[in-house]
Amino acid sequence: KNPTFEHRSADLKLAADRLAFAKTFNSGQWCIDADYVLVDEAVFDEFNGLVVEAARSLLGDEKAQRGDENPRGGWFNRVVNERHASRVAAFLEEDHGGEVIMGGLGGCDVK
Repeated sequence: KNPTFEHRSADLKLAADRLAFAKTFNSGQWCIDADYVLVDEAVFDEFNGLVVEAARSLLGDEKAQRGDENPRGGWFNRVVNERHASRVAAFLEEDHGGEVIMGGLGGCDVK
């Protein structure tokens, strides 16, 4: 699929900003979007922090993005198809040794 690679010599701030933009552009639903990120272990924690910072800069507070807590309903698109929402929820529940570092299933009523 479409990986992105982050080496310790990269401009990590620029890479994080671009990744956050790419993952939120059209709600991440475009065929050339990065599917996963391979990060040099030496900069893994730093890069994760920069991606979260960049995403929050674009999206705002996570709670404010949920329609029930935001009087404007939040601007970021949701997964609107129940089948796809269930697929995403199942994927997040699988144990692949990773962790959700921002967002998650908050506000998802698909069980």
